[in-house]
Amino acid sequence: MVSLKDGDDLLPSQVPDQVNQVLANQGVEPLLVYTHVNKGFVAEMTEQRARLLERMPQVRAVERD
Repeated sequence: MVSLKDGDDLLPSQVPDQVNQVLANQGVEPLLVYTHVNKGFVAEMTEQRARLLERMPQVRAVERD
């Protein structure tokens, strides 16, 4: 799961746009998008891609599901 850093400040309706911004040009498609308690998404990706996403300013954490 990828948790968004500003998730607490995002409205549920804003989460999909934020997810799209994080995943732009990453070659990853979200399987699930969480818009309420834990704002973020689940996606299949390589370990290398997870480490790249982890360094993005919009990402709080990347956890293996």
